[in-house]
Amino acid sequence: MGERMYFNKIPEYQELFALKLVLLIPIILSIFSKDQKIIGQLPIKTKEPYVDLLQMAMDNAHKELSKQEQRLKQLRLEIIEHDLSKQGLSCLFSCNGYSHQFHMQSDLLRAELMMWMKHFLGQDVLKYIKTTNPDHLQ
Repeated sequence: MGERMYFNKIPEYQELFALKLVLLIPIILSIFSKDQKIIGQLPIKTKEPYVDLLQMAMDNAHKELSKQEQRLKQLRLEIIEHDLSKQGLSCLFSCNGYSHQFHMQSDLLRAELMMWMKHFLGQDVLKYIKTTNPDHLQ
């Protein structure tokens, strides 16, 4: 099959979805890692199942991150810089030879992080995630 041709300068929904995950997953991995260390130090007798669950979630997140990073390479989408602040997550990226900006305000960022954390921990949240273009854009 031939290489995908780009004729417009606006990133598609699927491209932005992959970009968002590549930005969110490292934050999630950091949260899981910190939580795993804290739970590991708690004076409880049965911490192993919790630590193991967090390790499984981190493994799942790493697999998804690798998959989405490959997708960005295939789409020729490159993150130029990103910043996490009290206001939210901002990113400058290039796609199709054009520079674009992406911003997620802190409230939405928090909700997205929680949803993806639940997903990586094994909860069924994919029914809330739309990975295709909205109907009016198809």
